[in-house]
Amino acid sequence: TSYVFRWLAIPWLQAELDAWAHRRNHNAPRRDKNKILPHGIPAIIRAKPHEFNSLDFKVPVPSALFDEVEAIYAPSDHPVFDLVPPSFEQRAQYLYTSLGNPQVSSDSFWNVYQMLLAQFLAIEGEDDLTVLLSQGVTEPEDDDVLLLPSLQDLPRNAGLVG
Repeated sequence: TSYVFRWLAIPWLQAELDAWAHRRNHNAPRRDKNKILPHGIPAIIRAKPHEFNSLDFKVPVPSALFDEVEAIYAPSDHPVFDLVPPSFEQRAQYLYTSLGNPQVSSDSFWNVYQMLLAQFLAIEGEDDLTVLLSQGVTEPEDDDVLLLPSLQDLPRNAGLVG
Protein backbone atom coordinates (compact mmCIF):
# COMPACT_ATOMS: atom_id res chain seq x y z
CA THR A 1 0.00 0.00 0.00
CA SER A 2 2.94 2.30 0.59
CA TYR A 3 4.03 1.95 -3.02
CA VAL A 4 0.53 2.75 -4.27
CA PHE A 5 0.48 5.87 -2.10
CA ARG A 6 3.93 6.94 -3.29
CA TRP A 7 3.07 6.33 -6.92
CA LEU A 8 -0.09 8.40 -6.72
CA ALA A 9 0.68 11.07 -4.12
CA ILE A 10 4.18 12.26 -4.94
CA PRO A 11 3.55 13.30 -8.57
CA TRP A 12 0.26 14.94 -7.57
CA LEU A 13 1.88 16.87 -4.70
CA GLN A 14 4.74 17.94 -6.97
CA ALA A 15 2.26 19.26 -9.54
CA GLU A 16 0.43 21.16 -6.80
CA LEU A 17 3.69 22.68 -5.55
CA ASP A 18 4.73 23.64 -9.08
CA ALA A 19 1.37 25.34 -9.65
CA TRP A 20 1.67 27.21 -6.34
CA ALA A 21 5.20 28.40 -7.18
CA HIS A 22 4.03 29.57 -10.61
CA ARG A 23 1.12 31.51 -9.09
CA ARG A 24 3.37 32.99 -6.41
CA ASN A 25 6.03 34.12 -8.88
CA HIS A 26 3.67 35.44 -11.56
CA ASN A 27 1.22 37.44 -9.45
CA ALA A 28 1.87 40.61 -7.51
CA PRO A 29 1.57 40.24 -3.76
CA ARG A 30 -0.55 42.63 -1.76
CA ARG A 31 1.03 46.05 -1.47
CA ASP A 32 2.98 46.63 1.74
CA LYS A 33 3.86 50.23 2.58
CA ASN A 34 6.55 49.04 5.01
CA LYS A 35 8.35 47.01 2.36
CA ILE A 36 11.67 48.41 1.19
CA LEU A 37 12.22 45.95 -1.65
CA PRO A 38 10.61 46.47 -5.07
CA HIS A 39 6.84 46.05 -5.44
CA GLY A 40 5.45 43.99 -8.29
CA ILE A 41 5.38 40.56 -9.84
CA PRO A 42 8.44 38.62 -8.62
CA ALA A 43 9.20 37.02 -12.00
CA ILE A 44 9.22 40.41 -13.73
CA ILE A 45 11.31 42.00 -10.98
CA ARG A 46 13.90 39.23 -11.41
CA ALA A 47 13.82 39.49 -15.21
CA LYS A 48 13.98 43.31 -15.40
CA PRO A 49 15.37 44.70 -12.15
CA HIS A 50 16.38 47.98 -13.82
CA GLU A 51 12.69 48.80 -14.35
CA PHE A 52 12.20 48.66 -10.57
CA ASN A 53 15.22 50.79 -9.65
CA SER A 54 17.03 47.67 -8.48
CA LEU A 55 20.39 46.14 -9.17
CA ASP A 56 20.90 42.70 -10.64
CA PHE A 57 23.39 40.71 -8.59
CA LYS A 58 22.79 37.40 -10.35
CA VAL A 59 25.80 35.43 -11.45
CA PRO A 60 24.87 33.92 -14.81
CA VAL A 61 25.65 30.22 -15.04
CA PRO A 62 25.17 28.50 -18.39
CA SER A 63 22.45 25.86 -18.32
CA ALA A 64 24.86 23.48 -20.07
CA LEU A 65 26.99 23.56 -16.92
CA PHE A 66 24.00 22.58 -14.79
CA ASP A 67 23.24 19.76 -17.23
CA GLU A 68 26.82 18.53 -17.02
CA VAL A 69 26.88 18.57 -13.22
CA GLU A 70 23.50 16.85 -13.09
CA ALA A 71 24.68 14.14 -15.47
CA ILE A 72 27.69 13.47 -13.25
CA TYR A 73 26.19 13.72 -9.77
CA ALA A 74 22.47 13.09 -10.26
CA PRO A 75 21.80 11.09 -13.43
CA SER A 76 18.06 10.87 -14.03
CA ASP A 77 18.23 7.11 -14.55
CA HIS A 78 19.73 6.47 -11.10
CA PRO A 79 17.51 4.18 -8.98
CA VAL A 80 17.28 6.76 -6.21
CA PHE A 81 14.94 8.77 -8.44
CA ASP A 82 12.50 5.88 -8.88
CA LEU A 83 9.40 6.44 -6.78
CA VAL A 84 8.67 2.73 -6.90
CA PRO A 85 10.38 -0.33 -8.36
CA PRO A 86 10.10 -0.54 -12.18
CA SER A 87 7.90 -3.66 -12.13
CA PHE A 88 5.47 -1.92 -9.80
CA GLU A 89 5.56 1.23 -11.95
CA GLN A 90 4.50 -0.73 -15.02
CA ARG A 91 1.66 -2.45 -13.21
CA ALA A 92 0.49 0.77 -11.55
CA GLN A 93 0.42 2.59 -14.88
CA TYR A 94 -1.55 -0.25 -16.47
CA LEU A 95 -4.10 -0.37 -13.63
CA TYR A 96 -4.42 3.42 -13.49
CA THR A 97 -5.11 3.47 -17.22
CA SER A 98 -7.67 0.70 -16.80
CA LEU A 99 -9.45 2.96 -14.30
CA GLY A 100 -9.71 5.60 -17.03
CA ASN A 101 -6.84 7.82 -15.83
CA PRO A 102 -8.96 9.57 -13.20
CA GLN A 103 -8.00 13.15 -12.40
CA VAL A 104 -6.27 13.42 -9.03
CA SER A 105 -7.09 16.45 -6.91
CA SER A 106 -7.45 17.22 -3.23
CA ASP A 107 -11.10 16.23 -3.52
CA SER A 108 -10.55 13.01 -5.45
CA PHE A 109 -7.21 11.74 -4.13
CA TRP A 110 -8.56 9.38 -1.50
CA ASN A 111 -11.14 7.83 -3.84
CA VAL A 112 -8.59 7.34 -6.63
CA TYR A 113 -6.13 5.87 -4.13
CA GLN A 114 -8.72 3.41 -2.82
CA MET A 115 -9.75 2.38 -6.35
CA LEU A 116 -6.13 1.83 -7.40
CA LEU A 117 -5.34 -0.05 -4.20
CA ALA A 118 -8.39 -2.26 -4.74
CA GLN A 119 -7.12 -3.04 -8.24
CA PHE A 120 -3.78 -4.15 -6.80
CA LEU A 121 -5.37 -6.21 -4.06
CA ALA A 122 -7.61 -7.93 -6.62
CA ILE A 123 -4.61 -9.27 -8.50
CA GLU A 124 -4.14 -12.93 -7.69
CA GLY A 125 -1.54 -15.43 -8.74
CA GLU A 126 1.27 -13.00 -9.37
CA ASP A 127 3.89 -13.99 -6.84
CA ASP A 128 6.41 -11.31 -7.81
CA LEU A 129 3.90 -8.50 -7.35
CA THR A 130 2.51 -10.00 -4.14
CA VAL A 131 6.00 -10.19 -2.68
CA LEU A 132 6.73 -6.65 -3.86
CA LEU A 133 3.57 -5.29 -2.25
CA SER A 134 4.07 -7.18 1.00
CA GLN A 135 7.62 -5.90 1.41
CA GLY A 136 6.57 -2.28 1.51
CA VAL A 137 9.23 0.35 1.79
CA THR A 138 12.48 -0.73 3.35
CA GLU A 139 15.04 1.64 4.73
CA PRO A 140 18.68 0.84 3.96
CA GLU A 141 20.86 -0.47 6.74
CA ASP A 142 23.91 1.59 7.65
CA ASP A 143 26.11 -1.01 5.97
CA ASP A 144 24.13 -0.67 2.72
CA VAL A 145 25.08 2.98 2.20
CA LEU A 146 28.46 3.11 0.56
CA LEU A 147 30.89 5.86 1.34
CA LEU A 148 31.85 8.06 -1.59
CA PRO A 149 35.42 7.36 -2.79
CA SER A 150 36.72 10.83 -1.90
CA LEU A 151 35.38 10.71 1.68
CA GLN A 152 36.29 8.86 4.84
CA ASP A 153 34.31 7.61 7.82
CA LEU A 154 33.89 9.92 10.79
CA PRO A 155 35.72 8.80 13.91
CA ARG A 156 33.41 7.22 16.48
CA ASN A 157 32.35 9.54 19.30
CA ALA A 158 34.38 12.43 17.94
CA GLY A 159 32.51 14.88 20.11
CA LEU A 160 29.75 15.30 17.55
CA VAL A 161 26.37 16.39 18.80
CA GLY A 162 23.16 15.67 16.93
